[in-house]
Amino acid sequence: MRERKAVRTVATMTFATLFSKFLGALRNALFSAPFGTGSEAVAFTAAQRLPLSFFDILFSAAITGCFIPAYNSFSTNNKNKKRDSFTTAFFLVVICATVLMTVMAELFAPQLISLTVRGLDTDTHALAVLLMRIMFPSVIFIGSCYILSGILQSKGRFILPALVSSGSNILSVVYLLHFSHLKKRTAIIYLAVIYTVSWAVQFLTLLLPLICRHKTYRKVPDFRSTEFKKAITGIPATALSSCLVPTALLVSTFFASLSSTPGGASVFDYSYIIYIIAAGTLSHGISGFIFPSLSRLAHLDDGKEFSSAVKKALYYSVYISLPCSLFFALISREMVSVLYLRDSFTNEDAVAVSRLLGTMVLFIPFYSAGEILLRAFYSKKHRGVPIIAAVTGVLITVYATLLLSYFTNKNILSAGVGYGVGQLISSLILFIFLPRIGVKITAWRFLYHGLKIIIPTAFSAAMMVTLYRFTGNNPFTAEAHKDILVSLAVLSAGLVPYTIRYLSVKLKNMKGGSDIENKKQ
Repeated sequence: MRERKAVRTVATMTFATLFSKFLGALRNALFSAPFGTGSEAVAFTAAQRLPLSFFDILFSAAITGCFIPAYNSFSTNNKNKKRDSFTTAFFLVVICATVLMTVMAELFAPQLISLTVRGLDTDTHALAVLLMRIMFPSVIFIGSCYILSGILQSKGRFILPALVSSGSNILSVVYLLHFSHLKKRTAIIYLAVIYTVSWAVQFLTLLLPLICRHKTYRKVPDFRSTEFKKAITGIPATALSSCLVPTALLVSTFFASLSSTPGGASVFDYSYIIYIIAAGTLSHGISGFIFPSLSRLAHLDDGKEFSSAVKKALYYSVYISLPCSLFFALISREMVSVLYLRDSFTNEDAVAVSRLLGTMVLFIPFYSAGEILLRAFYSKKHRGVPIIAAVTGVLITVYATLLLSYFTNKNILSAGVGYGVGQLISSLILFIFLPRIGVKITAWRFLYHGLKIIIPTAFSAAMMVTLYRFTGNNPFTAEAHKDILVSLAVLSAGLVPYTIRYLSVKLKNMKGGSDIENKKQ
């Protein structure tokens, strides 16, 4: 019963996340039409990437890996009072740190833009600097949103954190639908303002439920508590252990801007947006649900339940993400055509983005597995292995991208492959060292569960490829509704092996139940 409830919760979270991601995809589709891969799009990409990446490197992991485990570690005695004081103290530290980071970024904006994207002309560089100065204050609200999401998830309220970005995406969508009368430069500046305001809206959306339930944290901050000291002292190691994704993203964006593809930075950004929507939808539902549970089990020192929870989460994340990654690779051209191919976004842009996307999505299973594994190590407050995995992943990303760029004459695909290989190596290191946190997977069990994943995936892939070739679809010349129908048909074909397996298990359970009833009679 408890497992079924967990599955329903994860499914609901996944659909809520999917809805938010759909609105994000719609926002980017509306963005691509007027701006394409032109100078305004490149400037916006460079300006938007910096605040998010800097926050992810310095604070995202600190909140996920330090705040949530500490928040869930308080004993029953005086739990609320001590926990509220701890939350207030941690909240103040994050606010002060993000404000300081914002001030520094505002002062050194030109230098930061030059380090992120190369080859910008004077006007585009100036526009990127202006946009970054408008958007960077959003990190103050982002930090607050992460803390409030962690509190809500720890209280068993998973849906709102998964849906929270919907409101801000709606703001951007409404604006993009009604700005056509503005000049491109003016329109992109207003969009940057909307971006910052949208994070403020997300913060208020998460704060209001806590206020309504009288759960505001007005306690005097306790900067001397053991939990606060452990959380703060763990931030540097945790930040270093989780620097792979944001750092690798900055590295890949930098190399994409040096590629032979015009507007390489924005081409990479368009591809990455679809990639992270797909990867995030598949992985964050499971990882967001499992992390508070893992933190509690680790605190209770329940090694058996902890090991079982990690194994199940890891198995289901790969079981779901592997066939989905093949599906996304197969219909990458259809996705790009439906989302982006209109007005200023040309056929050449669509070809470049779809090729890069088709390469990147193949690495989604490693992203999903890495998210689960990182949270398992965080729950045990073991940061040594994640640091090794993250640093190695970043170095591999740089080396692989440099090597591939050299041998492919600066082909933009090198940025995508280098990014994916870094994810692969990092996840592999985390998996190998799972025994360090008490999770042991024997060779025969690894082989058994591996075959349970690979066999249906192989049948699913064969059916999808066969049907896709049969359609003979050319997404860049077909109408949008045909691309959508082809994608749905391919998805239906891919689901056949999993539907058969589900029905066979269902019939087996029904037969088993019938046999038990007969024996009772």
